Amino acid sequence: MSKRNNKQIRFNADFSVSLAEGFYAVGHQIAKQIHMDTGYFGFIGLAPGVVNFNLSAELYLKAVHIITLHYPAKGHHLWNLFKKLPLDVKNTIERSYIENQKDIDEELSSYRITITKVKKEEEEKDSQKSEPTKFNCVKDLLVLHNDAFEKFRYLHEFLSEAGYDYEYNFDEMNAFILALKSHAFDLIKKRGKTFGISRV
Repeated sequence: MSKRNNKQIRFNADFSVSLAEGFYAVGHQIAKQIHMDTGYFGFIGLAPGVVNFNLSAELYLKAVHIITLHYPAKGHHLWNLFKKLPLDVKNTIERSYIENQKDIDEELSSYRITITKVKKEEEEKDSQKSEPTKFNCVKDLLVLHNDAFEKFRYLHEFLSEAGYDYEYNFDEMNAFILALKSHAFDLIKKRGKTFGISRV
C-alpha cells in the first residue's frame, strides 16, 4: 500500500498493467504520427507522446516491483525504479531489451529539443541536428530518460533563463517497454490474475 493525502492506497499490479497498456497505446500512436510530421503537430505532439510512453514504463515497472518484492515502489524516475528490482528480474528484462533492439526499424524517432531565449540576430539561424545517443544497456537508456515524465509534462515551465536541452528516443524506449510488458505478463500468468476489468 502507498499513502496519498494520509490515506492508505492498495496498489494492484494487474490494473497497473492494464493502465500501462493504455498509456503505451496512446504514446505509440502519437510517436508514429510525429515521426511522419515535421511540422506543427510534430512539435506539439512530442510532450504528450513522451509523457504517455514514460508513464507506461513506470506503471509496468511498479507492477513488476510489487509482484516480485511484494510492496509498492514510489516515484516517477525509471532508473530508480528499475535498479531496485531483484537481480534475476533485471537480467531478464535487460536480455529482452537487447533482443528487442535488433528489431528496431526506426518506425518511431529520436528527438532532441532545445528551447532557449533567442537573440534577434539569431532568429534566422537553422538549428543544428545531432546524432541520437546510442544505448548499450538498460542503465544508459534509463539514466537519460529517467525523469522525462516530469521534464516533458512541465515543458512549458522554465526553471532558468537559459532554457533547457532534452533528448528522447522513442525507438529505444519502445524496445524497453516491450521487454517490461512481456515480463509483467509472464509474472501475472504464473501467479494468476487478481483483478478483472470490463466495460459496462
